[in-house]
Parts: sequence; C-alpha cells; structure tokens
Amino acid sequence: MLSAPSKSPGPEELAFLQQRVARFGLFSAALSAFFWVYRLGRVLVTDDPVHAVGDPSLGLHALAWIFLLGIWAANRSGTRSYRFINAVEGIGLEGACISYIVMGTYIPLIARPEMVMLSAITAVLVGRAAYVPGTARRTFVLSVAVGVPFVWTTYLAYSDIDPDLLASVGAAITPEQMALGATLNAAAWWTLNSALATGITQIIYGLRREVRDVKKLGQYVLEEKLGEGGMGVVYKAHHGMLRRPTAIKLLKSGVSNQTAVERFAREVRLTARLTHTNTVTIYDYGRTPDGLFYYAMELLDGATLDEVVAVGGPQPPGRAVKVLTEVASALTEAHGIGLIHRDIKPANIILAFKGGVPDVAKVVDFGLVKDIARDEGAGLTHDNTITGTPHYMAPEAITTPDQVDGRSDVYALGAVGYFLLTGTHVFSGDTLIEVCGHHLHTEPEAPSERLGAPIPSDLEALLLDCLAKDPGHRPESAADLVTRLEGLSSAGTWSHEDASSWWQSFGPALDRRRGAPMAVGSAHTIEVGRRPTPEFG
Repeated sequence: MLSAPSKSPGPEELAFLQQRVARFGLFSAALSAFFWVYRLGRVLVTDDPVHAVGDPSLGLHALAWIFLLGIWAANRSGTRSYRFINAVEGIGLEGACISYIVMGTYIPLIARPEMVMLSAITAVLVGRAAYVPGTARRTFVLSVAVGVPFVWTTYLAYSDIDPDLLASVGAAITPEQMALGATLNAAAWWTLNSALATGITQIIYGLRREVRDVKKLGQYVLEEKLGEGGMGVVYKAHHGMLRRPTAIKLLKSGVSNQTAVERFAREVRLTARLTHTNTVTIYDYGRTPDGLFYYAMELLDGATLDEVVAVGGPQPPGRAVKVLTEVASALTEAHGIGLIHRDIKPANIILAFKGGVPDVAKVVDFGLVKDIARDEGAGLTHDNTITGTPHYMAPEAITTPDQVDGRSDVYALGAVGYFLLTGTHVFSGDTLIEVCGHHLHTEPEAPSERLGAPIPSDLEALLLDCLAKDPGHRPESAADLVTRLEGLSSAGTWSHEDASSWWQSFGPALDRRRGAPMAVGSAHTIEVGRRPTPEFG
C-alpha cells in the first residue's frame, strides 16, 4: 500500500495499485477529452473571436489529456514496480494540473480563469483520491504541489490587470487589491478542495485497511469463501510468508458458545494427531482478536464423491475399490489411536490432485470424532443423541450411539462404496425415522440389482458384509477391510491414465456445477435427540 513508502507492497497489493492507477488515468483522460471537445465545439458554433481554433489554451488542454492518458498507458498491462507506479502517477498528475493552470493564463479575466483552473485540477485530485489507494499524506503532498502554482498563477493573472479596465466597470480598487482578493479567494477554495480530496483518501484508505485486517487471521490472508456448514465457514486463503495455498475453517460467531468452542478445538486437536497420506493435513490453529477460533489445513484441489457421482454417475468398480482402499487405510490409522470418525460419507471424502497425481482420496471433517481411549466427545453432545448422517449411519449408531467403534465407520464406508457403484444411497426415505428404520430392519438390495448391471461378485459380497446389521458380521476392522479390498481379483484396476481421462472429460461439468459456492459440511449431518423427528439438520 502507499501507506508505507519504505516497504514495498506484496504482489497482490501491487497489482491492485497498478490497476487502480491505470483506471484513474483512463477516467481522467476521458473526462478531459470530453471537455476539450465541448470547448472546441463551442468555439466553432459561437465563432467566439476571443477563443479561436488556434487558441493556446486548447493546445494546453490537449497536453493535459496526454499526461493523463500516459498514466493509463504506462500501467495498463505488464507488471510494474512500486517506484515506477508512484513516479508515473505523480508526474502524470502534476503535468496535467500544471497544463491546466497554464491554460488558465490564456483565458480572459472576464471569464474568471482561476475558477476554470480550479474546476479542472479539482476534478483530477478528487478523482485520484477516489480511484487510487493511498495515504492522506500523499494526497496532501500532491495537493500542495498543485496548489502552490495555482495560487501563484492566479496572483500573476490579476496583478497585470489594466487599471483603466477596473475604472470602466466602476471598481474602486487598485490592481494590487484585486490581485490580493482573487489570490485569497483561490487559496481558500483550493484549501477546501484539498481537504475534500485528503478526506476522501483517508476514508477510503481506512476502509481498505479495515477490510484487509479483517481478512487476516494470524499469518493467513483470506481470499474467498468456499462454503459453510452448521458450525463453521471455510475460506480459501494463503500463508502470508510462505504463500502456501491453505483452507481456513472459522467457527461461526453465532455458535461460539462453550460447547461449540470445545467441539471445534477437539476437531483440530484430534485431526492434528493423524499423519496418513489420505487424511487432510492440519497446519495451524489460532484465535482472532475478536475471539473467533479457526484452523488452517491443506487446500484440496478436487471434488467430493458427491460431486463425482453427480457429474459422472455410477463409477467403475476399479475406481471404487481404489477409493475405498485409501479411505480404509486412513481410518486404520485413526482407529489405531482410538479415533472413530462417525461421519464417513461422500461429502467428507475428496478426490484430490496431490503432487500431480489425480484421484488421491482425502478424508476430511473430523468434527464428530469420538476418542475411545479418553472417552472424549461424550460430554460435547446432548445425552442420548444420534450423531452422523442418516444415509450412512450404522444401526448401532442409532440404537447405542455411545458404544460405536471402528466397525461403525466400516459400515458407513460400505454405504459409500454402494453409492459409488450405483449412484444411489443404500436406503432412502422421506423422513429421518424412515431412513433409520431401514438401517435397523431392512436388508440392503444387492448393488448389481439396484444398478441393473453386473458388478464383480467378490466386491458386491464385501460391500454387503460391510453393511451387515450385526457389527460382528462385518470386517472386524478398517485394516481387515483394506486386506480384503486388496485381495479382490475381479474388480479391475484404476490407473493414473484412467483418472486423468476422467478429469479431462468431467472437469468442465464440475466447474459448471460450482457456479455457486460448494457447501462444506452437508446439511444432512445431524445431531438430534432420541425422540423421532422429521428434521435432518
């Protein structure tokens, strides 16, 4: 920003400054050109003998236009240095204003040349204050640099007035008195206009500084909102020093009660203990000056499984197996240290590009994690509550939510696999009660029957095992599930080339789908009392 001449702004601020200076130059040049054409037309239409086409004031007016247009031309493209932008702006502005001031010396006194000059240079200074981000001090310095020659030129113009002209109009004052009065009048008006321009700069700069400060969280600068859920808002951001792209999750101010803060802190603390490649990485955690909590995590370039199925429909068995294997591997680490995710679902699994490799599964949103070893989480929800997403909720998560273990995540992951292969949920219903009732009592339809097309029998059998009502009939752990997935012989493979081809084909459809910001944390994630309720969130 212009507020710190000794310290150059960052690349983004510098680009913004260059853009605004260029726009100021273009706007001022267009305004100057309009009035030049107006003046020329007036000369031609009125045939004013005082203002001929060869009048030097028209030429000086055109010179001012060239100075202003030069500001735009020098900054309209490319990347300019901070010194260059400031120099071009200062020289162009001063050159234009001096041209207007000299122009006034060719305007007859009867036309009040000082007011013509004042109007022209005020338009330039006020326009600059509105367009160009800077400090009040710089605006004041530029105003003084323009004001001194303006006031001095006014004095010179009126000091040469013919005494006989004053006598002819009945003015009982001397040329010196006339010059002094006009000079004081010009100085007063210029002081007022300088204060106006300086005030505009101060207000606009102050607002920009406030916005910039609001967009900073510790070492992180917020860029754009990516989405929000019930408790938090997620922004795209970058680290101020490392310039590393980052996702920032900020606890909503409206839910900053003690329970929400504790749950948010748990999410950060527990997720930070995980180091698996297929688990989202937490970078940092902090608190804003206003008391809002946030944490920084890796920014994932990709799409949720919800989005993948929405644009691509049911997925090939090979891709489903690859995704399930990576997610189960991530859960193996979490379960190994006593953490149960409790909200595995397509919206919480992202297929990302990492190190140039497409389709790297990432497990996100550990906000509902249960720490079995420390029994953490039990006190952060209401007694006897159901926590999770209905379409991916294991039976025991409905009947005995306080006693879930890793096999509940296995059930949910089986439901995710079912969704990937068929494009539909295992069970559907119009109400929460109906969906939960199916999880408790209805046997799932075979994926191949739902799809109406063959699915490798060993893969289908494994998914149905994961969806067993009795946890004892499921794979006994996420690690066991990984072993069984790796042992499938007929599911096919999903290569780097396959993934790259899919993204090339469906990437544009994903971009179109994201015309509106994607919600982070589906509204279907619920926490409701044991009492039946039709509400999903």
